[in-house]
Amino acid sequence: MVDPITNRASTVGWLNAISRRVREREIQRQMLYNQVRKVSVRHIHLGNFLADRLPTLLPEFLKMLMGSLLAFWIIGKLLGYVFHAGPLYTFAVFGLIYSVQATYYKYRLSVDQATKSPSADASVIEMAIQKGC
Repeated sequence: MVDPITNRASTVGWLNAISRRVREREIQRQMLYNQVRKVSVRHIHLGNFLADRLPTLLPEFLKMLMGSLLAFWIIGKLLGYVFHAGPLYTFAVFGLIYSVQATYYKYRLSVDQATKSPSADASVIEMAIQKGC
């Protein structure tokens, strides 16, 4: 037969351990919150400092970079879901296609300096369609 006093003491010790752990976690959470708050206040001043010194095209570049990353991620997930293609192979193929395209346009520019990339001029696309390329 279990002594009720011993049983109560062991339960209280167990509850004290949980209570202590909850207090420790709450203190850690508050400390992290304060650190993040202090860093964010510092970054407001840093943001104003950097805004005067960064090139004007950097925000546009970062928007395009984030848009491209998001698009590649969505395309990779979609291809993974539809065709069960691994992301490593998907992005390797994207890299290969980009490399071949860049090499092709570099070669065309070395042959004819007046050549423009299709993204630079829509008339080049129309000419390619008319030629049957």
